[in-house]
Amino acid sequence: MAADKVVRLGRHGLTTDILVTDFLVGMALCRCGPSNPTRIAREMSGWLDCEVKAAAISQSLAGVLERGWVHRDEGVYAITQSGLDAMKGVYAAVIRLLDRGQRFLDVGVFMSIMKDFERSSTREEI
Repeated sequence: MAADKVVRLGRHGLTTDILVTDFLVGMALCRCGPSNPTRIAREMSGWLDCEVKAAAISQSLAGVLERGWVHRDEGVYAITQSGLDAMKGVYAAVIRLLDRGQRFLDVGVFMSIMKDFERSSTREEI
């Protein structure tokens, strides 16, 4: 079950067994809002600086759907609250990793930016 795959560490509830592609799919949905696989792949392509085809993320979409981190309605995926929680924990850990534990990068600011993306009413259309 999905709950068996999450280990609570610290205040962010870090998810320990997430694939990089699962994280990128989740972040794309946080930033773009409800999207079809083509739109998610296009967002990921920009981050990875290479073309990502929708078919290449089908396993990650199935995995995050199975975990309850997204829901699907007529081919459109949207992040759920548990998905947001999982992304926040990993996102905070990545920022700390990039910061090398020095705390020069402000995780709170980055989390605030992420929340702004989630609430943005100017999201691209599907």
